[in-house]
Amino acid sequence: MRNAIAAVLAVLLCTAVLAQPLAPAQLPAPPAGTQPSAPAQQPGPPAQQAAPPTEAPQPEKVLLELKFAAGQVLRYRGFADMAGAVNVAMTGAPQQPQQPQQPFNMQVPVSAKGVVAMTARVIKQDAYGGTRLRVSMDSASVNVDVMGHKIQMALNNGKLATLADGQKMTPQKLPNLPGGQAIPFVQKPMEVKIGKRGQIMDIVVPGFEKEWKQMMEQVKKMYGGMDPMTIMRQGQILLPDHPVGVGEGWNHHLEVPLAGGAPTVMDMNFTLDNLETVNGKQIATLGVTGRETMTNIDLGTMMKQGMAQGGAQMPQMPPISGRMNGEFGISGKARFNVTAGTVDRYDFRVDMNFSMNGTMPSPSGQQPMTMTMNMAGQINGALARL
Repeated sequence: MRNAIAAVLAVLLCTAVLAQPLAPAQLPAPPAGTQPSAPAQQPGPPAQQAAPPTEAPQPEKVLLELKFAAGQVLRYRGFADMAGAVNVAMTGAPQQPQQPQQPFNMQVPVSAKGVVAMTARVIKQDAYGGTRLRVSMDSASVNVDVMGHKIQMALNNGKLATLADGQKMTPQKLPNLPGGQAIPFVQKPMEVKIGKRGQIMDIVVPGFEKEWKQMMEQVKKMYGGMDPMTIMRQGQILLPDHPVGVGEGWNHHLEVPLAGGAPTVMDMNFTLDNLETVNGKQIATLGVTGRETMTNIDLGTMMKQGMAQGGAQMPQMPPISGRMNGEFGISGKARFNVTAGTVDRYDFRVDMNFSMNGTMPSPSGQQPMTMTMNMAGQINGALARL
């Protein structure tokens, strides 16, 4: 069973326009040359004077929107650490001759670490308010440890080196890895189209448009019909379409069709947690929480329409029946430099939990194998402007 984990692209947030708070209302001044009359004296206790009406200052609001400058260059560095475990229980697996059937149980620890440095240059601003960025991967390193095997990948100056258990892997073998079809494109500059609210609209690879489109179609089939661009948009920060004050929030709801099950549902919630001035710059702290669920997915349908049709280089999966459920939870804080219009830092955590119950034919031709698999893990990461 293949488990694919899609990484979340870092979204560049830029330039906020401030809305000034309303000034308190002023009482009208008396006419020139006149003096206010004294209150009439009354017998008994002195009369109580009513306080002049005032208005409380209105809270400051900010409008977070993109406002890039042509030729602007943004450099970021990010990292992510993943730790988790896969628990597998199986019955009906092949046994030694004349041996009674025994249930099979195994726990597989999985860990991965990644570091990336990238540069984004503003190359064009569209009339609708969006922006095109040319994004280059300056360097990257990924280390994966699963079932006692270690895979190391390093990208420097457009050259990729890969080691599997200390042995070099040839470029011809790389596309056979899960997600390996994307590796050649990571080495090339990409053009990313960003919407006015920070949403990723499109990604192309100049000079390799046809190959990129073909690869995206293959990935779509591998993921049970889920659009790869939709995968990239999941978990990103989306800016509000109106000014917000401290304590106010906004939401992004997305439903993604998936072969063999109910749509994948994602809800992202954002809040403006704090607004302060630091060294003459206005800094906003944004809170991020989100949840994505996959419910009662038919594995047989997904395999038939999705992963099993991933391309000639992907192995055909055996017939399988069963159900899968999964959930991602995300939480984080973003430090937004309102004066400069950029994200200075974004710290996040992703919690993952998947369960699967299924059956498949036994290689020995005996009773079908039944399998239960549970996966739980966390990803901790950060993105910081250099």
